Amino acid sequence: MDEAKSVRGVDGDYLSPWHPTGKGQKMPVEPGVSTTLDIDLTEVDAMIKTGHRLRVVISAASLPRYIPSIPELWASRHGQSVVLDPDQPSYLVAPVVIGARAGAA
Repeated sequence: MDEAKSVRGVDGDYLSPWHPTGKGQKMPVEPGVSTTLDIDLTEVDAMIKTGHRLRVVISAASLPRYIPSIPELWASRHGQSVVLDPDQPSYLVAPVVIGARAGAA
């Protein structure tokens, strides 16, 4: 994580984490051991009506944003899993602007 290029909210949570990319930036993880990851997402905005929900889709790839080479694709063919455990909760930080209007600057 590059702290100089990342943006944090007043509570210290990442609003826009910035990850250096490239082969030298891979983080080793141990199979079967839960690992906390701060993942940057391409910023989007939307007006969500009261009662509507957001759906989070977790995938091992981000196509076409990052297209791995064939050797990288072959090396990363192992499965990933998401822990669903109240003792190790997952969370999504989604900044909310109350009362915002579409197109407002």
